[in-house]
Amino acid sequence: MKCCKLFYLFYLVSYININAQLRTFEMDMAPEDVEVSNDYISEIIVEEDKYTFIANTNCDQNTVFCIAFCQLTKDGKLLNFKKYKLGGSFYTQQGNNFIKNSDGTYLFAGNIYESFYDRVPVLMKLDKNLDTIWTKTYRVNNNLIDDVRGIGIYKNGDIVLGIHGYNTSYGDIGIIRTDSMGNLKWARNSGFRAKYFSADLKNMFLLTNGNILVSFFAGAYDNTQGKTDGNNFAILDSMGRVIEDHRITKFLNTPPYITPLTDTTYFYACQTDTFLNGNLGNQIHGIINIRGEKLYEYAFPSPELRQINGITRSSSGDFYLFDLRDDWKYGTRAYWFTKHDSTGKLLWERTYLEKSRMFSNMAGFLDLDVDTDGSLILSGAIRDTVQFHGLRKQNAFIMRFDKDGCYFRDSCDNIFFLTKTEELALNSLINIYPNPANDKLTLVHNFKSIETLILTTFDITGRQLEIEYILMDNHIIIDTRQMVNGIYFIALKAKNENAIGKFVVQH
Repeated sequence: MKCCKLFYLFYLVSYININAQLRTFEMDMAPEDVEVSNDYISEIIVEEDKYTFIANTNCDQNTVFCIAFCQLTKDGKLLNFKKYKLGGSFYTQQGNNFIKNSDGTYLFAGNIYESFYDRVPVLMKLDKNLDTIWTKTYRVNNNLIDDVRGIGIYKNGDIVLGIHGYNTSYGDIGIIRTDSMGNLKWARNSGFRAKYFSADLKNMFLLTNGNILVSFFAGAYDNTQGKTDGNNFAILDSMGRVIEDHRITKFLNTPPYITPLTDTTYFYACQTDTFLNGNLGNQIHGIINIRGEKLYEYAFPSPELRQINGITRSSSGDFYLFDLRDDWKYGTRAYWFTKHDSTGKLLWERTYLEKSRMFSNMAGFLDLDVDTDGSLILSGAIRDTVQFHGLRKQNAFIMRFDKDGCYFRDSCDNIFFLTKTEELALNSLINIYPNPANDKLTLVHNFKSIETLILTTFDITGRQLEIEYILMDNHIIIDTRQMVNGIYFIALKAKNENAIGKFVVQH
């Protein structure tokens, strides 16, 4: 049923689960002359009274894309719907390219696809009703300035864009900086091409100290294969110059995601080359500091191959991961998301099998946000069961889960709760007791030599601490009486041996 009263031909269906009062919204944003639409929500902003999102959609042909901006009330009523075409295909990448300003306006970063070797970054400012205030394009005569993968705003109003240089055979990370009106100040490449065969930017965040955090897949030169290729993160200064550059893991299948905990500690998630239960790569996540030292790390020990599509942090400090997995136990694909506390520890996991219409035709979760009441809003794309010339229309969707990640409350804790995450130590060379500690704790290690042993302690923010300890063969006694209550990490290094441990001080 088309809604003929809307000249932009917006199609909206709302499904309500009466038991849990959880809603699903499905939208067809393509015009009438497009038989096979390819709609999907790329990013969503959950506001106090509405949902505001951006989506890629067809314009007047199946091969040409537009950007759709939409606002819905919390009960699914349409408030605003605007569609923009800026020459060629106008599209956006999944990432943090859509933000709300303090005055209620919005900033959006996208791209014009003129040809495979000509992709032009676009920056738009929109008013509260999603009408354009200004639009800027950036042709900087630099063949490495391409797809926008992140946006941030400095305190003085300047805007920074993180760019993946895609239109060459390889790639680099570029930074564009503009004034508050979008006027170009400068654009430059990071210079990673001098170190790596390629640097594929995944996401970018502007830190409170003005530095820029990026995560990327680094490809190695042929003669260093396996040595430098991997899931990396880097810190750039406000001029786009590299300060720190570290590898998280070797690269397997999916690039890394990272989000700041503080200016010097970051929560990451990516695949690793650690093989568990016969799997060819497991999902890991944890906290890493600016020096590339892992403060803590977790892994999914189940045999399923997992992909990750993003990290979301709530106002309370909790983290959420989400994407797809191949569920070997049930022999099908599943969709999962997990909740973690501020240390990265798993609080719960929810996995939904492809067993209903909504899940069986889903193309995946592309964004997640936390509503004001704690409920979870996931969005992406879903394929219609009706086929056109053997192809299915793909519509944008929003699904609302409760605060515990449950869509069907009466079965949330049995069949849908398939696996649990267990904590994995980086190695088995360290043991700490008592934990929690009051006045002192004992650390036991099995290092072969203690002549070059270095002990370093960090608090939860990554700040290095000076502590008193006594070294006795394979025992270390640590005085905790002067330490405030909280969570701490301890790192041991000696020649080629290293270990990470975690302890709690509770007086």
